[in-house]
Amino acid sequence: MTKARTLADITIPSGTPVGTTDTQTLTNKTIAFGSNTLTDVVGVTATQTLTNKTLTAPTIASANLTTALTVAGASGTSGQVLTSGGSGAAPTWASVSSGNFGTDLSFQDYSLTLSSGITTYAEETIIMQAVSLDGTSELMVLHGSASAHAVVFNTSTNTFGTPVLVRTASLGSSAQNVGLAKVSSTSVLVCSLPSSNTGLETVVLTISGSTITVGTPVSTTLAAASSLISPNTRLVTVGSSYVLNYYNTTGTAPKFRAITVSGSTPSIGSELAYAGGTTANMHHSYAQSASILLSFSVTTSTTVFVLPITVSGTTLTAGTAATVSTTGNSIVTGALSNSRYALCYINTTGRGAVVSVAGTTASISTAGTTFTVSSFAPQMQVFGNQAFIRGGQSTAENTNVITDTSGTATLGTNLLQGVGCFFVGYLSTSKVLLSNATSGDSDYYQYGISSGSPVLEKSFQNVSNSSVVSTNGIARYGRPLSGPPQSAGGYAISLRTSAGKIATAFSSTYPFTNSIDGTNPPKIQQSANPFSAYNDGISEAVAWGIPTSIAASTTAVQIRKVTLA
Repeated sequence: MTKARTLADITIPSGTPVGTTDTQTLTNKTIAFGSNTLTDVVGVTATQTLTNKTLTAPTIASANLTTALTVAGASGTSGQVLTSGGSGAAPTWASVSSGNFGTDLSFQDYSLTLSSGITTYAEETIIMQAVSLDGTSELMVLHGSASAHAVVFNTSTNTFGTPVLVRTASLGSSAQNVGLAKVSSTSVLVCSLPSSNTGLETVVLTISGSTITVGTPVSTTLAAASSLISPNTRLVTVGSSYVLNYYNTTGTAPKFRAITVSGSTPSIGSELAYAGGTTANMHHSYAQSASILLSFSVTTSTTVFVLPITVSGTTLTAGTAATVSTTGNSIVTGALSNSRYALCYINTTGRGAVVSVAGTTASISTAGTTFTVSSFAPQMQVFGNQAFIRGGQSTAENTNVITDTSGTATLGTNLLQGVGCFFVGYLSTSKVLLSNATSGDSDYYQYGISSGSPVLEKSFQNVSNSSVVSTNGIARYGRPLSGPPQSAGGYAISLRTSAGKIATAFSSTYPFTNSIDGTNPPKIQQSANPFSAYNDGISEAVAWGIPTSIAASTTAVQIRKVTLA
């Protein structure tokens, strides 16, 4: 039975009456039917949850759209992100479609005439390394199977000086045969050792403008055939000394020598041998302080060693090492922002740890939790007191984050990507970019860190490559395999420039540049194929390459400078 109501039965609270066709703002209004109050009325200032409501043509001011669309829908596709909305405007979707991206690279070629042939083989890869001098110029060392030469490049005038001969020896095929260290803006220390050789040579190059003066070389005969370590921590500046890292090619345990420089004369100390890790390519070293070198090494399926070494002039003294058990042969390390170090290794499953040094004694804090790995080839990118890590490149690998809290290590929540991925770049805002690239067509993924755990933030699908700036000889500069900017077992290397973009590279796939110019998501843009050469200090340059084949005994070398537009 329905009771008819009269106006006398309905109480309208004092204030402005609500009109059905008026545009009004309701604040704390109550409509009372006799002694009953309708509590289900939506209040504009109340915090309420709406269920099964249909909003017809609403105006939503100052919308807070923070969540990416994760499933395909009429307005967007998986991995897209809402970039605008509210005030009646239709949402804008950042769409990434299949196909090539436009290039944002340019290049310029230079011709150098050397005083003698750099290679004894036709079409040999010429290796290039560089060190920044003063922000407007850098010293480059080019070496091949016949000789090594040095030259100065000035970025303010875009000109090269006259190349000079540094050493006549077979130093080609590997960047690890030469180590460079800046002594001052006018002086660079160069250490060179052909692979599996005893003939170490140390020399100081003095630079005045674009003119290089080669000092008197100091030759040292090592006790056994040796090679410099592969990571670019093979020559580490510790205070006013320079510590050379190498290993005997028979025993592969780490060896060290300290070097000092007086004017243009180097002095080299006695060898410090350490019976630590014997996996040759897994020796990493850091300057812990102005007097302490910290060395990481590993013995396959046995032990990870972390050794502090006191450096005083040319004298080295081993401290007390820390060790941890491993079932693998790979480690990856990174210098945190607080004089401690992140360490990722395997002991049946993936492990994360933080290394501390007190005086001359090292200690290791291993996280209580672990992360699943399949084929362990770890990668790491450090952000402050955290390190983003990935166990390897297979589809069964997990990503995770090591967090250092006053020397104690913790791991976040494992995140399984489900596709094979490589680190291809990073942003300064605690973001990393991964790719499943093994050829030109690739999917790319952006990860961030939330509450100590990795989160997938964006995906860029089916980006394909068409090379526009190619190099043939592929001159290489080996960025560090340990420490900033990125650490990996020989895989992805990247360089972030002051232009706010990232140049990325693989030895086996196609690199891209990633714009972080404020667009959302960042644009992955086509780049040169391939980059393996890197500038160490001049932010303008993305890469240096050798675009043409080098004939045997030639003295003419073409160099290509690739820059971001």
